[in-house]
Amino acid sequence: MAMYEQDETGGMSVFLREEPQKPGAGAAEIAPPPAPSNTGSSLTAVLVAVLAIAVAGGAAAAWYAWKPDVDLSLRTPVTESHPYQETVAYLQEFDVMQAIAGDDLQVADAGDTVVDWNISGEGHADIHLDVTGSRGAAQVWATWERSQNAWVVTSAAYRIGDGVREPIPLGKGDFLTQDQLDVWRRADPDTLLGRGQREYVQGQHMQAIELFNKAMEQEPETMEPLYWRGRTFEALGNSPKAIADYQRLLTVEPDHPAALARLDAMRASPPLGAPQVETPDIEEKPKKGPSPVSLIPR
Repeated sequence: MAMYEQDETGGMSVFLREEPQKPGAGAAEIAPPPAPSNTGSSLTAVLVAVLAIAVAGGAAAAWYAWKPDVDLSLRTPVTESHPYQETVAYLQEFDVMQAIAGDDLQVADAGDTVVDWNISGEGHADIHLDVTGSRGAAQVWATWERSQNAWVVTSAAYRIGDGVREPIPLGKGDFLTQDQLDVWRRADPDTLLGRGQREYVQGQHMQAIELFNKAMEQEPETMEPLYWRGRTFEALGNSPKAIADYQRLLTVEPDHPAALARLDAMRASPPLGAPQVETPDIEEKPKKGPSPVSLIPR
């Protein structure tokens, strides 16, 4: 804005003076730059920390999975592991051990038992036990394998003194029950029937059915293979075929006690909704006089 004033000579002089500009007038006011924010840097730090933890965890898991001999017994003592406890419990009830050591038998680790597995669920166990009692003593070995977080026993044997190792019969991944042991001992391994019975108690059901079929084909007058094939079908959950075998057997031997007992048991508690396992189809051969029907797989 121009300002005027009169000098002593009467003339006018002009001078310029700046005044502050009011808001909204003239050129637009330039705002100062915003203060720097630390939000982005904090988020980046968090992401980096999470990534570092994930990488470290993955590396640790990979190391445990790669190293198969990681001994987790440091967390679970050998004597508290499943293979050890199951083997000890079985030996305490095993009639062979009772005959060797007596009713007061004691079972203890022989000192070199090894049980190990890794984080992926794979593992191995070598159980070595001393069995002692008032009658005598024996050593027992059992091998277990672990897959998909489940233990199965794969072999077992015992030895008295410096004698040879005698095998302990096993089922499919477990020790045999007393009833299964009785069947195993009565079975004659030199006959088709006996071999089928042993396959049955060991859980090898398809092999058992094949052996029973062959036994019926070779000796159609013998009814025991038909009964045991019915037992095998029953174990597989195939109730219709099991009942058919029992009923066919009773047409020849109406007083067969085992077949009658199995039919009564199945009628008392039918396996409603139980899954059926695919089993071989069977067909009849023509009758030859009074001989019973022979059944073979298609």
